[in-house]
Amino acid sequence: GARIDATGSNISASGVTGSGVFAQQAGSILNLSNSTVQTDRQNGFGMRALGPASISATNGSQVTTLQANSSGVFVDQGGTATLANSSIATHGNFSFGIYTQGGSVTMASTVPVTTVGQNAYGLMLVGTTAGTRLTGTGVTVDTQGANASGAQMLFGVDMSLTDSSIATHGANAEAIASYADAATPNTFVATRVTLASDAATTIDASGGTTIMTLNGVRSTSGVNRLLHVGADV
Repeated sequence: GARIDATGSNISASGVTGSGVFAQQAGSILNLSNSTVQTDRQNGFGMRALGPASISATNGSQVTTLQANSSGVFVDQGGTATLANSSIATHGNFSFGIYTQGGSVTMASTVPVTTVGQNAYGLMLVGTTAGTRLTGTGVTVDTQGANASGAQMLFGVDMSLTDSSIATHGANAEAIASYADAATPNTFVATRVTLASDAATTIDASGGTTIMTLNGVRSTSGVNRLLHVGADV
């Protein structure tokens, strides 16, 4: 695969569909440092990796999307994303901040994630393939929109957050929403994390098993419901 290292770059994309930057196939590497990516198109991902390619945004990089169905960072099929000292912002319904699925891995350190839109989750993890994982330190998530959960976990994923925070500001927008089935439990580990939901349950777990380890977690809910369990947790 090919390799691109870009520093101080400004990347923009508009039109019908597509991504700001896209790495695909084994061995492909795309690294951004102190760069900006902006897309103004539906289905226009800011950064995208299909595995086992890898992407990174570091040193003050900014990734922004302005339309619906346009996640800031999307990794699938065993891809890897490394985010450090950079920001992710999306504006549009179903535009997730960081979307990790298909056995992919995202590592985030000191990354603010903001979304504005209905069903615009800050962190989205889907375990269509085993090994889907997000590890974050110093991650701050803020969502503005109905049903825009701070983190959505589906079908056998692992998420670990340390020294981080999640705040949601919309109806039915949980800070953490987990849905699993009997064969694919979700795992969530939080250490020194603040969770706040203005108009929803803070943590909602349903379906199959979700295994949670909460250490030093502070939780608030505007509807006075901190934890809702719909199945074994």
